[in-house]
Formats: sequence, C-alpha cells, structure tokens
Amino acid sequence: MTILETTIQKYAEERDKRLAAVRNEEYASFRDDHGLHNLAVDPFIDYDNLEKGRPLKNGDEVKFLAIGAGISCLLFAHRLIKAGFQAQDFVAVDTAGGFGGTWYWNRYPGAMCDVEGYVYLPLLEETGYIPKHKYSYGNEIRQHLENVARTLKIRAMFGTTVKSQQWDEKSGRWVVSMVQNRGPNRDPVPLTVRSQFLFSAGGFLVSPHLPKLSGLQDFIQHKRLMHTARWDYNYTGGSQEKPDLSNLKDKVVGIIGTGATAIQVVPEVAKWAKKLYVFQRTPTCCEQEGWQYERMDNLNRSLTNDPPEKDLCNDGWSECHAFAGIIGSPKPFAGTEEESLASLIETDRPRAERVRRHIEDQVNDKSVAEKLKPWYGVWCKRPAFHEEYLASFNRPNVELVDTDGQGIEGYTSEGVLANGGQIYPLDLLVLATGFQSVTSGDGSPSGQTGSTFTGRDGRDITEKWNGEEAGSLFGVATHGFPNLFFAAFSNLGTSPNITSVYVDAADVVAHIISAATKNASIPERTVIEVTREAEERYIQQMIERVSWTALSQACTPGWFTGNAKLLKEGMGVSNLVWGTGIIDYRKMLDGWMAKGNLDGLIATSTPE
Repeated sequence: MTILETTIQKYAEERDKRLAAVRNEEYASFRDDHGLHNLAVDPFIDYDNLEKGRPLKNGDEVKFLAIGAGISCLLFAHRLIKAGFQAQDFVAVDTAGGFGGTWYWNRYPGAMCDVEGYVYLPLLEETGYIPKHKYSYGNEIRQHLENVARTLKIRAMFGTTVKSQQWDEKSGRWVVSMVQNRGPNRDPVPLTVRSQFLFSAGGFLVSPHLPKLSGLQDFIQHKRLMHTARWDYNYTGGSQEKPDLSNLKDKVVGIIGTGATAIQVVPEVAKWAKKLYVFQRTPTCCEQEGWQYERMDNLNRSLTNDPPEKDLCNDGWSECHAFAGIIGSPKPFAGTEEESLASLIETDRPRAERVRRHIEDQVNDKSVAEKLKPWYGVWCKRPAFHEEYLASFNRPNVELVDTDGQGIEGYTSEGVLANGGQIYPLDLLVLATGFQSVTSGDGSPSGQTGSTFTGRDGRDITEKWNGEEAGSLFGVATHGFPNLFFAAFSNLGTSPNITSVYVDAADVVAHIISAATKNASIPERTVIEVTREAEERYIQQMIERVSWTALSQACTPGWFTGNAKLLKEGMGVSNLVWGTGIIDYRKMLDGWMAKGNLDGLIATSTPE
C-alpha cells in the first residue's frame, strides 16, 4: 500500500471505532436537565447591580429585541445603528449577568481565543482597539465586548430567561414572555414585551453539557464537579487574571475532554494539582503557535483551499487548506467523492505528518506520544495551537487515560469509570466537554435560545426546521416567521473564525431591514417575510454546492459532526452550509444586496 492508502485506511479505522462507541451515547445539557441546574448557576452575576435599573418593564414595546448578548448581538446592533437606526431602540436579553456570550462564561484558567485576535475580536477598526496579544485571552475578549456595548450604548436585560416568542398578526409584533432572576431571597420578575423585529442571537454554542452516564448524581453528592464554563475560583484558588490554583495542591483532579478548551486548561491545572488524569476519547491536533475585514477574508481564503498570494495571518490556521472538507471551497470537486477525499487527505498529509512528528518531539514517553497522535483530516476537529499542552504530559503528576476512542464509561461516588470498569478516584472532575451546539441538538432559533418561536398560523419553528419544508434565505430568515432574523450555522457561509460568519449575517440583515423600512410609508408597521419560492431556490443553490461538505462523513465524531449526529442521520437541509465557501457566500450576498430590490422577500404593512 502507498503512504496515502495507508493513511486513508488508518483514518477510516479510527473513525469507525469511535462511531461505534457513540451510537447510544447521550449528553446532558445544563439548560435542559433539571438534575444539573445547580451546576448551571451563574457564579459571576452581580444581582445588586441588576437592581439599579431595567431597560424593560411589563407591557413595553421596542423596535429591536435580541435574544443573546454575545458577538452576533453586538454586530446586529452595530450594523443597524450604522444604517441609521437609534441605539435606544435596541435591547438585548440574556440569561448571563453581562455582555460577552460564550466569553462571559469562559473564565477558566488559560482561556484564550485560538484564532488570531485581529480577525476574531469584532469591531476593532470601529472602536480603535488593538488586541494586546496575537491570541487574545478570555478576560481581554470579554472586556472588549463590554466596551463595544458601552460604545454603542446598547441596553440589556441580564439574568433573564426568555420563555416564548409568538407572532401577533394583527399588530405585526413579536410577543415575548420572559422572567428575570433577581437572585437569592428576591422574587423573580415575569414580564411580557412586544418587539417589531426579533433577533435570535444565541450563537453556535448553546449550553454546557456532559456525557450522560450512570452514577452521575452519586458522584455529585460525594465529589466536586465543575464545568469549564462555570469555573469556581473559590474552590481552586486564583483568578482568571492570575490563575494560581493553590487550593488544588492536595487534590486529585480529572479532566474529561481533549478539545480546544482542554488544550488551554490542562497546562494550568497540571502546574498545581497533586495528581491530574486527562481522559481522552479522541486526541486533538496540537500544533506549534505561529486591515480587519481584509484580514478575515485573507484567512478564510486559506481555509477554503483558495490561498491568497500573501498570507496575512501567517499561523497554523493559514496552513489548514483542507478545512474546505467541512466549510467548502470555490475550487471544483476532484472527480468522485472517494477521489476528492483522497485528494484532500493528500493535500493535508504534509501538515498532518508534521503534527505527529511534533508530538513525538515534545512528549518524552513514546507510548503516551503515540496515543496523543491525531488520525483524521484537519477539517474533522478544530486544530489547537498551544506551547504547553503536550509538555504537560512530561510532568510526573499528569497521566493520560486514553480510552481508545470509547470515552468514559460512567461515574461512581469515588470517581470516574473507564477502560473496562477501572475506577479513577478523584476529588474534582473538570468537564472540558464543551457545549450543546447547533450541530448536535436542535439548531433552530428555538434550540439556540431554549425558548419557543410560534410564527404565522401557530407554526412552531422547530417543527419547520426539522420537517419537509425546512429552509431559509441566506441562513438568516425563514418563511412563516416575519420580522425574525438569526445566524444559526445552517445555510450560511461558515468558518472556524465565527466572527466573520456573524459579520456577513449582520450585514445582510441590516440591509434587509433598512431597505424595507425606507421604502415603507409608515416604517413602524413594516412586516418583512421570506417567500417559500425564494427558500426553495436557495436550497437548490446549496444542494448544487454540497460536494465539498459531504466529506465530513469521513470524520470522527465531534463538534463539527454534531458528535456523530450528522454521520448517522446525514446532511439534511437544516444542516447544509454554502458549500463553495464563505468568500463565495459573501460574494453572492454582495451581488444580491447591490441589486437593491429585496428579491425573495415581501415587505408589507400591518393594517391601521
């Protein structure tokens, strides 16, 4: 066999081994599983500060309401303000205690962005801010997003859970029911408000989750369980700014997960814990580490296998041309699916072999190094770039528990079960298991926000999203749900630099609302809706471009494949993305916006 044939066979073996292991695997979401609600408590919220003022009260009406207060929310707000709307007409609602989205929650030691800060942090040119590091740390990202919100003068209802959103045909408004949690010893405040335009801005990462296996409650009753998105420095010691985890010196700690989060948190815990077990199902691809919108496009061209003449980012991401296997490429498909897969693996092979050699060089124990080597295409699992992760396994207090693709088996009152029922006793179990995402669960706006959306004629958006009439226009609006806009992974041009995805969505949504209201005799009565015919045309355009992204079927289970959901169920309409890549997607959007006629949408007015 040739080297390429051997590599293809090895990738298939590793994929099939893990796919068999996850056939009956379930995850428990902090948001949906009542037994985990104590783990979901916000440790960072300042309830006294929330009492000082609420931008909404029962019965209020606003023009723009965003469910979520992260990057997509801020970009929606910025683009609308840029289009001439007033900041005072925009209100965000979030369960968190502040702006930031995922970065409000991610305060674990070592938290940082794994994409260059100059392309990830939004609105740098507009705010004049320059990131302090090439890869920005979590607290800097959160502070920047808070500053963006202050600069834009965005109001927000924090500590607030939206329960339902229902379209009222007569008034042309969304009726939104929510409850604000005021903290211990204070009654929650229920309220209902109306909004002309509604934005589902929950992001791609929905709610922290963990493997749902036997013995979980028994473990919780006897030991300490902590998710990286709810890090408790009171228990570990230290702070996000100074992660001296001195309270762990006499603790045996386990970490489940070896993805982008674990790559960052393992080195920090390893410095302090008495003993650290790292439970691994699939090794991560750990490499060496290496104006704004132009720079975003420059990186996205590399990632869609259409590299620019000059590489502006010049880091490991720029070399991931084979990422086209999950996000698409403008280049023609090379023959059959099997031939294209072989071509993509061959394109990626020099980088992959370099990664495996790097692991051999960094890890002293060769048997451990072998278990840490990734055997899958770069498009299957988000690559990581960290200088200390691999070296952590040279520490005498760190032990890799490789499960050979099977994952852990359960929990006990003592610790974690793995590798044929062996018990690993623990004091603390850290869940670096990530989030329920739009790929693994319900990817609709309802799944994003944990609330119901009821459109015209009482139709539920989840039913449409997963039914025969699934579809959207540009991945930002869907027929039957007027004045509702979103960016939910589905049907968009996508990229591992999520900010660039949100930029495109915000630009086209602001264009739609601005054009429709400017042409209306009474803007306050404007109703905008996608036609079913436009959805069907757009679906056909995506199907014609599906070839590249179909290669995800060759991947190991993980975030990009919905933890095997897409491998088992296939790519339905709700999971399709613009298969010729995000640069081509943006080119298509620009051409559509340049026409100025809102083709595919109908703008009407509610009766007087």
